[in-house]
Amino acid sequence: MKSATGPLAPGARVNLEVLAGDLDVQLAPTIPAALRAEATAGDIDVDLPLQNPQKSRRRVEGILGSADATIELRVLSGDLSVGAA
Repeated sequence: MKSATGPLAPGARVNLEVLAGDLDVQLAPTIPAALRAEATAGDIDVDLPLQNPQKSRRRVEGILGSADATIELRVLSGDLSVGAA
């Protein structure tokens, strides 16, 4: 398991993908990024104050703060949870 802390540079792109297993991510609610989260065969829970949220059973998209950077999270077989740090 790895973790990282610090600010995202404008234009940064973060991609996390898990093939099998759960993914639990904690983000600062004020992080300036567009969030795209997808759980192909599992549950998805995003507990952050998203602007312009688009939600379906397997996908959540929205903006945190601003869309200066992009965070993409994908779980193929497992649950995905995104909450505040």
